[in-house]
Amino acid sequence: MLRRWIAAVLLSALSTLPGATCAPEPSDDLWYLPTTEGSQWVYQLSDIEDALLTLTLTSVETHKDRVIVEIGTELLGRIRTIKTMAVFPGALLEISPGSAPPAWELREGGKKGTKWESTERHFRSDVTVVYSAEGAETIEVPAGRFRAVRIDAVYEYRGVRIRRSRWYAPGIGLVKETGAGLELQLKSFTRGKQ
Repeated sequence: MLRRWIAAVLLSALSTLPGATCAPEPSDDLWYLPTTEGSQWVYQLSDIEDALLTLTLTSVETHKDRVIVEIGTELLGRIRTIKTMAVFPGALLEISPGSAPPAWELREGGKKGTKWESTERHFRSDVTVVYSAEGAETIEVPAGRFRAVRIDAVYEYRGVRIRRSRWYAPGIGLVKETGAGLELQLKSFTRGKQ
């Protein structure tokens, strides 16, 4: 069960989305997810050649101070929504129905030293997650080179601590994630048409 929980935590990260070549310097006034329907990310899991995950931005709803996006993956020939995000300048908030209270995945543009805590629901259990922003770094993944903010998270579940790091590039989203012995890297990104 713990292995399934770890896999679910990592896969939930995938649905936070991704990339193109070197993006602008991260800041708190940039959007850390694309807001164009049809944008698509392809991720490679660890070093396994055929272990790919494709995510598609399926819906965009614009509000005064935020944009609500739905992200899906293909299951049984149809794209099914797996994550709903509120995208703000410098921040990402998961608001997926049934995922417990909304959870911030990125705050204050990933400014180094920013910390926050949330309670998330995994396998019908509440899990405490402590986040810390580690600032901007230049990273290289199969999709290219990115200037991205690193967000570290520590999940605590029944006395077990799991550490995870995610890198978010402005206008792209998730470009890399590591944790629990697995690694996810952006292999390609295609921006949807306006």
